[in-house]
Amino acid sequence: MLDLVQKGGPLMWLIILCSITAAGNFPGEASLSSQSVQSRSETCFVGWLTFCATRNYAEALQECAGTPGPVARVAHAVILHHERATFRAA
Repeated sequence: MLDLVQKGGPLMWLIILCSITAAGNFPGEASLSSQSVQSRSETCFVGWLTFCATRNYAEALQECAGTPGPVARVAHAVILHHERATFRAA
């Protein structure tokens, strides 16, 4: 393996260095972005539930539209199609 790296020359060492640096940065960045999305979604989730409990779907949709992140997008889709939901007891 080392023989192949040496045959690759200085550019191969640069590629290896960049790969190690990227691998080291990925877990930290992913956890930071995950925490920020989760905290924003948790604060808005109570609002969505309150609006849905009072059947104020327009307000719930506005709350979802104003909240960035994947959880808000899923909640927005669920609220848009709430009348199509069929719940059956198991």
